[in-house]
Order: sequence, then structure tokens, then C-alpha cells
Amino acid sequence: MPIAADSSHGVDTDSSLDGLLMRLAARLAVAPGDPAGRVEAILAELRAALEVDCVGLNLLSSDSDDAGRARHYHATLGPCPVRELLAAEPALVEELRRGQAVVYPPAEQPLPKTLAAAGVGTVLLLPLQAAERWVGTLGLAIHRAEARWPAAVMTSLQMFGCIVAGLLRAPSELDAGEAWIAMALEAGGIDVGMWNLVTGGTRATYHIAKAQSKQAPAHPIEPVHTYTDYLELVHPEHRGRLLSTIEAAIRAAVRGGDPSFQVEYILVQPNGNRHWVEFSGRVRRDASGVPTLVEGTLVDITKRKQIEQELNQQRQLLLRQTRLMEQTEQVAATGGWEWDLEADIVYWTPEMYRIYGFAPDSPLPPADELIRMATPESAERLRVAIQQALATGKAYDLQIEIVNRQGEHVPARATGRAEMENGRAIRLYGTVQDITQRTELERQLREARALYRSSPRPDTD
Repeated sequence: MPIAADSSHGVDTDSSLDGLLMRLAARLAVAPGDPAGRVEAILAELRAALEVDCVGLNLLSSDSDDAGRARHYHATLGPCPVRELLAAEPALVEELRRGQAVVYPPAEQPLPKTLAAAGVGTVLLLPLQAAERWVGTLGLAIHRAEARWPAAVMTSLQMFGCIVAGLLRAPSELDAGEAWIAMALEAGGIDVGMWNLVTGGTRATYHIAKAQSKQAPAHPIEPVHTYTDYLELVHPEHRGRLLSTIEAAIRAAVRGGDPSFQVEYILVQPNGNRHWVEFSGRVRRDASGVPTLVEGTLVDITKRKQIEQELNQQRQLLLRQTRLMEQTEQVAATGGWEWDLEADIVYWTPEMYRIYGFAPDSPLPPADELIRMATPESAERLRVAIQQALATGKAYDLQIEIVNRQGEHVPARATGRAEMENGRAIRLYGTVQDITQRTELERQLREARALYRSSPRPDTD
């Protein structure tokens, strides 16, 4: 009995079951290596989750649609009705070949005696298709005679079956077509890659194809055989990154979310050359919403990565130099400053903030206010020195007394120099050194000398 597209027949289920189907499909789709050895374990997990008696996968060979020659995988509590029905009921095969899902037996028709004796009540057969061709059947058997199969669950089951079938069938070359070639040309030399989730085949333009051999391919489009073959080209440390990215995109596509993705990784050529690539793509769905194709563009970003590495090294060097400068400033109690005259903005190094009593990176007042942060006599001498520097480019070196933001008096040495351009000052820069310790030592030395001079001298006669 064919099932209409809007049918609500199906097993009673919830979102957790649908999520399990998505996870199993995505996990099988991106698992490296031949998944055939794990298929029946996966089917057993699916059978337990669906609470059915049997899950069977009947897979046609790549060159024949004869169900009798198909490979078969199953997880069952008894005889597998999927294989038996396909062998005994030619009419079912014809319906599946036309892409129709089937619930067996039809109304008022009993099951074959062998299945009835095994306690099977209903069998659901879902056709698996690739490029409008029947490639296999996913079947479920349940002991209830009137089981219901929701359309959403059947869609997820078909998607799951198509991906498993694609991974197990012999890989075949994908039909690229002129539109695909045009896509590569329009990308300005950016390579294009595709992975067919149904057939398991992959294909790409120059960059990936060249990674397989030491010579450039004879044709701009060359098959890369299977996705597992391609994974062998990916640096071992980056395979997990690629797999998890595509798995997440497949899950998103199944849920109706954003199927796009972007990931960076290294391809290793047989000659040992390494290329960084950026893979940007999406998972494409068919008309029923089943993910069928992973496609995208690859850009060789090796040069960009080299530039990023050089910039990072320069940043690290700059950070080290900055730390060293800050440490040197702290030891010498000397800060640096710059006054951009055209923008009227003052820049300070960290030690300047400490000397003037400002919190690190706090906003600074205008330059004229900073000049006045000193005793009146010091502020006037500093103002005159700065005016001369701006007018003539003459450097200055003064000893002043700063009054910091907390009102504390700080003896300091102030130096400055103007940068001239066409006879006009465009920048003023210099240093301020906290000489409190030096001033205190000088005071103690003066007192010691005075004490020495005033002390009575012994009579040497």
C-alpha cells in the first residue's frame, strides 16, 4: 500500500527519537574509514530506539537494480522480513523503484506465514534514491498490526538510509556539469569541492586534485574517489576539526537550520608540501529536506597564514619590547610623552600616569592644563621652554616641581624636543623623570657636608 506524501502513518515518537536519527546520520556521514563494520551496530541502536522488531537495509549494487543481488544488513529479533518481502513480492519492488514508500501488508491481506509466525504485524519499506535512481531499501518491522508512521519520522529515516547507503555503495563519479565548472571560473580561480552524501563520491577542481599526486591533473576536474580518500590528504591534527564542522552543518540541515559552514585546515600533498585552505560551503537538501550534498569553495590561504604568522611574531616582539620599556621606565622612574600638535592629543607611557597621579589609561586633560600641573614658578619656566621649542625646534632640559593630581609635590626632570616640518612644529615629545629619590639623596649629602663643616676639628698640634 503506497503512502501519500501527507500521510500521518508512523511509529509514535518524540523529538528525542528524531534527534537520535539526526545524530546517527551525521555520525555515519562523517566517520572516517569504511563504516560497513559498524552498520549493524548502528541499526541495532536504531531498532531499540524505535522499539521495532527489525531494521533492515537492502543495498543494491552500483551497476544493477536487481534486489536479489543486493547486499543486506539488519538488526532483528527474528527473521528479517525486509529481505524476504523483497524476494517474494515483485510488486513491492516496482513500487519502491518508483520512489513510493510502502506499508505491508495492504488492508485485509495477511502476512506470509513465516512472518506471521515470527510475530511480525506491519512492515514499512522506504525507498532510497540517488540521482533519481533506486539504490536500496530501508525497512522496519513491528509486531503491531496497525502501526502509525509520521511523515516527519519517515523523512528522517529516509535521510538516514540514504547516507548509510551512500557510504556503503561503491563510489561513483559525480556529474559535475557545465554549471559547476562555471561556478569555479566565476570564483576567480577558487577551487570547488563536492561530497555526495548519497553516493559517497567526492569531486573537486585543481587544488584538491593536485594534492593527490605530484603532477597536475590532465583535466581541471578530477575525481577524488571517496570522502575517506580525501581525509587522508588532511593533516592528522586537523581531521577532527573538519569532521566536526561538517557534522554540525549536516545536523543543522536536518533540523532546518543554517546549513552553511567555514573551516580552515592543512592539506598535505604526497610530496610533503603543505597548503592551508579555507573551506566555505553548505549542506544542500533535496525537495523533501533530506541532506544530499556537501558543496563549497576552497581558497589556498597559505600566504595569508604566513603573513599572519609574521604579524604574530612582530606582535610578540612588540609586546616584549613594550614590557621591557615599561620595566625600564619603572626602574628609572622615567616616563615618555608625545603631543600631537595637529590633533591636539597627548599620549603617555605608563610611568607618566604614575608620576602625575592618574589612573592607568584614564582620559587626560588638554596639554595646557598638564603644563599647569606644577608649582607656579616651574609651570612658567616649562611654558617658556615649550614655546621656544615650538618656535625654533630648540630642545629643553629642566628641573621642575610637579604638583600631581593628589596634590603631592614631585621633583622631576623634564626634557622635550620638537619635530619640525617645513619650519613648523608638528609634534612635541620628551620625558619626565621622577627625581624624588635623587633629590632626597642630594639633600642628605648637603646636610652631611654641612654637619662636617660645622663639627669641631681636633687639635693636631
